[in-house]
Amino acid sequence: MVAIETREKHMIERSDYITQQKLKSFFERSSGITERYNEQRWRRRKSKLIIRNHTDMFLCLYFANTIITVSNEQLLIP
Repeated sequence: MVAIETREKHMIERSDYITQQKLKSFFERSSGITERYNEQRWRRRKSKLIIRNHTDMFLCLYFANTIITVSNEQLLIP
């Protein structure tokens, strides 16, 4: 039983470490964005669908191989 709990703890710590490394890599890559890429990103953002504000609507964000459920109150759109 102790071995199973130890293994579970190790796997959780490992997945947290991998997620942190992916986030670190993502932010390192995104910090070096050029002006041209920013302009392309702005154009893409303008063409996205407008999300209606329903309090019971939940969205799933796919980020660093993790699905995160977010309500409209938690979602900030600049």
